[in-house]
Amino acid sequence: MNGTTQSSSLETSSPTPAPRPRLLHWAARLVLIAACAGTVATSELLSPPVFSEGFVGDKVTLTNEAPRTTRDIIVRVISAEPHSDIVEADVRTSITTRWIPADPNETALPWLHVSQFEGEESPGMGTTATLLAAGDPLQFEEFTVLNTNCELTGPCEWLAHLRFEMQADGPKGTIEVEWTSLARGAVRGMDEVPSGFTVLISAP
Repeated sequence: MNGTTQSSSLETSSPTPAPRPRLLHWAARLVLIAACAGTVATSELLSPPVFSEGFVGDKVTLTNEAPRTTRDIIVRVISAEPHSDIVEADVRTSITTRWIPADPNETALPWLHVSQFEGEESPGMGTTATLLAAGDPLQFEEFTVLNTNCELTGPCEWLAHLRFEMQADGPKGTIEVEWTSLARGAVRGMDEVPSGFTVLISAP
């Protein structure tokens, strides 16, 4: 009887099986995925955007004899607190155009091409639009994301270009263009606006 009882006791107190290698593998992967998710969430932080005041550019006048011109825009970001984080900035320009034909009876309409860019202009960049009837305003926008290569250790500054070109061989007349630019800036890796963070926009 004693032998039988001892055998039963040994069966009920057998050791717990060790975790399977596959389970350990997946547990390690879950820990790694969770760590990566935390890193991605931190890197995607972006402070609330700060806007400049609207900058009203000088009126542009285009003719068949002088069909193109360029205007430059400077965007500047400053902060009272220096940071090693990267500044993201962009500029949006609202454009209003009007066609004034040399001959009031002219029915043909010219096209206008407007592009906004930093650095060199790329083929296919910008907007080409056919003007509306004489005197009727045509409105559209150009938007440019500026290079994200500036740390907030000091002032950040970008030079953007706004290029206008009308159809030189089109109907004779004048295109008048009014434009207003607005810049926006934010800091990557931060969830609040740094002290004294200011976005400025002006002509050179």
